[in-house]
This record gives sequence, structure tokens and C-alpha cells, in this order.
Amino acid sequence: FTDIDFEPIWQELRERLVEEIDYLQEAESIRSMTAMHADSPDVIIPKVVEQGTTRRVLTMEFVKAIPPGEASSDRYPQELKDRWGVTLFDFTLRSLFEHRLLHADPNFANFGFREDGSVIVYDYGCMKRVPEDIAIGYARLIDALLKRRKTAIPDLFKELGVYKEGGTSLSRTVTDPYVDLMQDILRASPSYTFGDDETIYRALYDLGTSNWREASDIRFPRDMVFIDRTLGGLFGNLGKLGATGPWRKILRQYTAPLAGVRKPGRGERTAKNAA
Repeated sequence: FTDIDFEPIWQELRERLVEEIDYLQEAESIRSMTAMHADSPDVIIPKVVEQGTTRRVLTMEFVKAIPPGEASSDRYPQELKDRWGVTLFDFTLRSLFEHRLLHADPNFANFGFREDGSVIVYDYGCMKRVPEDIAIGYARLIDALLKRRKTAIPDLFKELGVYKEGGTSLSRTVTDPYVDLMQDILRASPSYTFGDDETIYRALYDLGTSNWREASDIRFPRDMVFIDRTLGGLFGNLGKLGATGPWRKILRQYTAPLAGVRKPGRGERTAKNAA
């Protein structure tokens, strides 16, 4: 039994699904992402073929790539897989924190790989525009994780819009185990290797089942649905590549500028979104 209000989640899902079948919208997303990531040479976004694109047909240039199943095989050296992993990690964080426009379908099949270390990103039907206050909230959470400020986590979740029914902050019996797990991934040395074993995925499953009763009345903003989906998919893709990288350093690069920023009030956010 759960007291979670699923209606905002269904609304979010419906909006993203409707966007998936609008190819003119997807073409515009491709143009936006191309401009945003123009100075990231390791991220390749195939161009839209304008004369072959309508609301029901999307035509893009062909860019030859190594398919993901082959890229994650023993055919390619781990050093190259690590580079691909770092590119995927940087691409996701840059989209979330800097541009606040997220490629929100992290299926491994939506990426292609090249021997020069670059990654091709396909399928822009499912995109998530991230409100400024949500991006700042995630940045503050990660900043607290990096600084091992366990006691701050429940209140930071509440600021982000994650709390129990009635406005009560989450219990540290719920948040502390997740903090411990994430701090292991974000350790400075040695760098964490995704896919070394299934510890992280087993731990997340065990934590979810053990805390089900405690989490049964949690409230959270609908904007988190596709953000968390994207981050979870990213972790899975890094596991398929068995990637090792400077995860902590990259996170600090994108979250530090936001961690001390004042979050806009709800009225400010509403006015900005309406503009």
C-alpha cells in the first residue's frame, strides 16, 4: 500500500510521450542541442536534413559509428571505453546543470561510438527542460555528498521538493545509506569503476525494498521523474562500458558554480516559465 500521489507522474509521462511523436519538435531539439554542445568535440549530434523532415517524418544525416553492443565488447581496449564513459558522463551533467535541457532517453542503443573517443547521440524525441530551481537543488545535494555533510541531506531534499506527507523531512535512516553508497562512487581515489560487480545495483534494490514503508508517502516534484531516469540510465551505460573516470572532478566542475546560488522562489520560477 502506498500514499504516493501518482497523478503528477502520469502528467509528466503524458507530456513526454506526446512530444515523442512530434518530429518537428524533435528536429528543433536537435538544433538546440547542436548549438549547446558545439564546443564539445567528443559529442557528435547528427544534423537534421531539413528538406526531408515533416511533423511525421524526421530525416537526419548518416554518421557511421560502432554499435553499443560491439563497443562494450572485448574488441576495444578499456582505455577507449573509459574515454567514452567520461564523454557520456560529461554530456549528461553539462546538459543538466549548464544548459538545463536533458536528453532523457538514455537507452544504450541511442548512442554510437567512434575510435577517436567521440560519442554520437541519437534520438531527441524525449527531452526534459530542467527548471532552474531543480538544477540548483540537485547541485546542492551533490555538493553536500562531496563534502560528506550527511546531516544536511534531509533538509536539502526538502528544499528540492522531496519530503514526507505533511512536510516532514526524510529520516536519516532513509538517506544515510544512499549517501554512503554515492560517496563510494564519488570518492577521489581510486576512481570508481562501474560494472566491476553488481554491488551498486544490488545495494540500491535492497535499500529500496527495506525502506519501502518509510518511503510510501514521499512527495517529490514531477520534474525529477525524467532526471532520475536519465541518471539511472547513465549509470547503467557506464556499467556496460566498465568505465573508470574522474567522476568526482567532473561533478564538482558542474555543481560548484550552482551550489551557492540562491534558489528562485516559486513565484519567480512561475513568472520566468510563463515569459
